[in-house]
Amino acid sequence: MKLLNYIFILCFVIVITFTNIKTYAISSPSVGYIAKNSKINGYDPVSYFGVLDPSNGNFQHYRGDSAPLSLASIVKVPVALAVLDDLDSGKYTLSSAAILPSWASGDGSAGTTVLENLKRMLGPSDNSATNALIVKAGGLDQVTAKVRKYGLNNTSINCLLSPQSINYNTCRSKNVSTMRDLVKSMDIIRTRNTANSKAIINPMITTSYTYNHTGRVFNKCGLNSKSLGDIGVFQVTANGATKQYVYAAVVDFPNGDGAYYDSRTEPLAGKIATTSLSEKRDPISKATQWLINDLSQGFELTNGAL
Repeated sequence: MKLLNYIFILCFVIVITFTNIKTYAISSPSVGYIAKNSKINGYDPVSYFGVLDPSNGNFQHYRGDSAPLSLASIVKVPVALAVLDDLDSGKYTLSSAAILPSWASGDGSAGTTVLENLKRMLGPSDNSATNALIVKAGGLDQVTAKVRKYGLNNTSINCLLSPQSINYNTCRSKNVSTMRDLVKSMDIIRTRNTANSKAIINPMITTSYTYNHTGRVFNKCGLNSKSLGDIGVFQVTANGATKQYVYAAVVDFPNGDGAYYDSRTEPLAGKIATTSLSEKRDPISKATQWLINDLSQGFELTNGAL
């Protein structure tokens, strides 16, 4: 009888423990759980996810220190940080000329000033405008050095965007970063509070390319055959307090079929985004909305991988 009672108690403890773990994973912001269950129609879960609570410095993540297959256009946020470093240190101004040299040409059409190129890079995501700014900031090595000053130690800008000519000055290898570094770059831009940082943020507020969610403040998305990515800021009100969070998320497409999401922006044209996960049409929108829903219920981020 004692043995049976012991077995019963042990089973009860195991069931309760498992139930608590399962409930916690579903109802509170476990970014790992959310990432793994962010599939759309059974496909393409978020591969990397990192979220910062700036109020306490907690950075909760899933594979937040690993590098994705590709950064696509979200690499433009670290590029913007390098330009911001130059602007705030007085090396040039928003109205300074930033002419794209022919050797650095990419897709799109560059502007003629720093401000014009920032608007084109962070709004419609123009690659030639990005290349003009990389050149203005001193080239690939200098852009990398400038972001490393801010602790982006796992970020390297090694390639212009869609360069028409491949050589040492235009592309050596793929661009590399992590969710931790990407979140850090966006948070620095978010908190700098200068005319220069506002010029960087404004195009990300007004962009029509969101892949986003109901709590969106501003963001920069990226998409190519190998990845769908997004870096941004969302805002949540819980327990009478409103807070901003900074996030980065990427979906890998090893088979090179990421372009599937090119026409699946969130929300649908003419529609207002809702909190319903079933209405999300891409995994990043689903994952970020899921997290927003959890945080809105009063849950708090922890620090580390969860």
